[in-house]
Parts: sequence; structure tokens; C-alpha cells
Amino acid sequence: ARFVEVIFFDLVLQRLDRGREITAIRELAPGAKVIVLTAYDEPERIFRALCAGADSYLLKFDEVRPLERSIRQAIQQENIFSPAIADRVLQHFHAMGRHERSAGFERLSEQEQQVLLLLRAGFTDKEIAQKLGNLAPKTIKNHSQAIRRKLRVSNRTKAAVLAQLFPSWLFRK
Repeated sequence: ARFVEVIFFDLVLQRLDRGREITAIRELAPGAKVIVLTAYDEPERIFRALCAGADSYLLKFDEVRPLERSIRQAIQQENIFSPAIADRVLQHFHAMGRHERSAGFERLSEQEQQVLLLLRAGFTDKEIAQKLGNLAPKTIKNHSQAIRRKLRVSNRTKAAVLAQLFPSWLFRK
């Protein structure tokens, strides 16, 4: 028998968004299935959690997917989503597809690629500046603005989602 860890993660506790902690869980238990179990269905929270490494996203009030069934599916290595979350993700991808089809992305510089990889991992501008050799946070902010302009997105979360979904288009080997 194969042992599979299933970790249920509440995205918001005591009004504190804990999305970045998913990345830490991934590092501590890389083989585990991380299931977000939350009451929050805002697109930004969903995409931040998925970018941070969540395998599944379930709503606490979801009657279609009982917890026991979700655990069984996770053990079978399935990624599971509440129907409302699946609809939101699908709508987002459709919108991104229309956006991407309308115009290709401008290539990112090597430093912009490094910044985007760290943005995708959930680091702040200050943390990215330190990781890239004690650069000024203002420099990282400028790179972030250039990345958003080149990728035609309005915020860093959307840039991180694109980096997760389309790495071969955004990162040169």
C-alpha cells in the first residue's frame, strides 16, 4: 500500500490571508496533496493559492463534494475543485486565452525572468531584492512594472499565474 499525505489548508484564519504558507508546506512535504478548504471564492485568492502550490481548492459550503469523497480522490492523486471554483478557473483561462491570442507577449529580459520566478513563488519586492544580490526594492518594483506591461496584466498575481501556466513562453532556456 502506498502512503499519501493529504493536507487540508484553511486559506484565511482570523482574517489573515495565509496563501504564502502553501509554498512552505510544499517544501516540507513535497509529495503531499495540499487541499485548500475555505469559504473564500474570490478569483485572486484562488489563483494565489494555486500559484503557491495548492493541488485542489474546495469551498466549505460545497454540498456537491463531501469531504470523505475529496479525501479519497486526493489519495488517488486527483486534483479536485468545487464546481463554483472550477467555473471561475475556466472563465479566467478563457479570458487569458482571448488575451494571449489577441497579441503575443513581449520577451522578458533575463533579470525580469528572475524577478517573475520569485514573484511566482510569492516573495515581496524587498525579499526579491535581497535574493538577487541586495538590489534596491525600487529596482524590483521597476522590473515588476515592466513585467506587467510586457505581459499585459494589471497586477503581480496575474503575472505569477501566467508564469505558472505558460513558462515555456515566458522563460528562455
